[in-house]
Amino acid sequence: MRRLQTVTSLVETGRMSAEIRIPNAGGPVLLEADLRTAQIETTVEIPAAARTRSLTRVQWLLRQLDQAPPELRIEALTAGHNTGPCDLLNNLVAEPGLLVPDDGGQITSFRLPWPPAWAPSEASKSPASSAASTWPWTASTRRSWSY
Repeated sequence: MRRLQTVTSLVETGRMSAEIRIPNAGGPVLLEADLRTAQIETTVEIPAAARTRSLTRVQWLLRQLDQAPPELRIEALTAGHNTGPCDLLNNLVAEPGLLVPDDGGQITSFRLPWPPAWAPSEASKSPASSAASTWPWTASTRRSWSY
């Protein structure tokens, strides 16, 4: 069944994806390859802190990301929604309220996409080393996601 879904997605959209679990990561990592545009996107979804207001949840996440690059894009998700408010980390440090949903919904998780800096046509860079250098949670910056 899973193989059929992958083939169907590849034929219909030119995209295929896989989810991997990395020990001590904030959540499962979704890898999505768009073969038509030759781009790969990696995404991690971090559960939000429980029993707090949405703004407090955003501030909690920003404290966790103090070593992340300022161009990191963060999206806040609420229950039952696949998309939500989204902005860059450097904007959110100055105004964390930009991620609070307008409809007053409680943030349940944060999605952090990070497109790699490499493309298959760049022969001088290996995908593994380039992706590792752009991923914000390498071994030196990995944190436990404590509440």
